[in-house]
Amino acid sequence: MIAMTASIRSEQPRTDLSGLGQNLRRNFEHVLLHTNEMMVLIPGAGPVLVSENPGAFRMNIVAESPDQVRIRTITVDRAIRRYSPGVALLQTGWEKMGSIPVPFR
Repeated sequence: MIAMTASIRSEQPRTDLSGLGQNLRRNFEHVLLHTNEMMVLIPGAGPVLVSENPGAFRMNIVAESPDQVRIRTITVDRAIRRYSPGVALLQTGWEKMGSIPVPFR
């Protein structure tokens, strides 16, 4: 398994990103794991671990092959842009993780 992570922030300082979390919960099946963490099922990407932090989101995915990683990251990126209207987002890019996050195990 390959684990990937991305951090997402707004390009504008002090922009509230809580609307993104609300839109993800409203439009996709999800399970709340902790106060600031949920597993969201995005069609085409599979389960995505979403962590809400002040001013930023962290997205985590797992895949079995580099091809699946590419497809899932593109799908998640599109969903994020679609469900954060009016907010210019700055994504730090997807990075490989050293271990699989616990909710995926």
